Amino acid sequence: MSSQDKNASFVIRIWWEEVGDSPSATPLWRGWVQHARSGEATYVQNLEALLSFMERWTGRLDSESNLVADS
Repeated sequence: MSSQDKNASFVIRIWWEEVGDSPSATPLWRGWVQHARSGEATYVQNLEALLSFMERWTGRLDSESNLVADS
């Protein structure tokens, strides 16, 4: 991300997928994310993959200094 880019926009879709035929089976989390400006997109299967994709434009997102407190 260049010094001129202060923000990034993404389209994110998430859903649950049933696994197997058992009604007691835990569904799996799935997702799709697209960087709005470039149109680049990918499917993800966990939060780590989602953040990894987004961090290509935002830089690391896990720093407490990047958090905004609720007012």
